[in-house]
Amino acid sequence: MVSFRVSRKYTAAETNALMRAQWLQTRELGRTRFIRRQMLFTLLFWLTLMPALYWLGGHQPYSSVWSEIIADLILLPILLLGGYLEGRWRWTDLEKKYPADRLPPWE
Repeated sequence: MVSFRVSRKYTAAETNALMRAQWLQTRELGRTRFIRRQMLFTLLFWLTLMPALYWLGGHQPYSSVWSEIIADLILLPILLLGGYLEGRWRWTDLEKKYPADRLPPWE
């Protein structure tokens, strides 16, 4: 007999409490770590995206390989900057949503 695990549905109050607890734990770890984690995600995205594009693009002449390498090296700092800005934006959004001095209005 196969038993299936039934996922529990949380109420809105339980979901808010879980999200707040997760935010408090994230805040204890620090802003720098949060932002670095976003940058790491974009780096991993770059590391998986570029080989996938080469594989899908097929074989190309030798001269275009250098142009692709240069384009990749230009794209890497742009993606890292995007990861930094996204991490910073998400951090400030979470600070607004869960202020340190009071609970959110819906709790």
